[in-house]
Amino acid sequence: MSASKLGELVASKRLMWAPDGDEAFDDGSYVLHFDVGDRVRLIAFKSIEGYNHDPLTLSDRWLDADSFYSTLQRWYEAFESEWSTAINAEPKGQAAETDVPPSKSPQ
Repeated sequence: MSASKLGELVASKRLMWAPDGDEAFDDGSYVLHFDVGDRVRLIAFKSIEGYNHDPLTLSDRWLDADSFYSTLQRWYEAFESEWSTAINAEPKGQAAETDVPPSKSPQ
């Protein structure tokens, strides 16, 4: 597919490209996760120039491991259920609105 044809297809579907790929969504945040016995320690911060941490954004939290992992499990189950529902809601044999039609797929 030519670049101009791809551009037309993207514009017709009102899609937006992230200008720098994944980096466009990266705000420099980090979360460090440590399992310490029956507790979980989370340390979060944003990085600044030179990959140093910004002291104003530093946060340190301790959580009960059972509570932390049960929260993750509930989130995962809810996410998986929503994703599965969305996939199954698409009409069979029809491309989703954002899908490239088979006859227009890149070569």
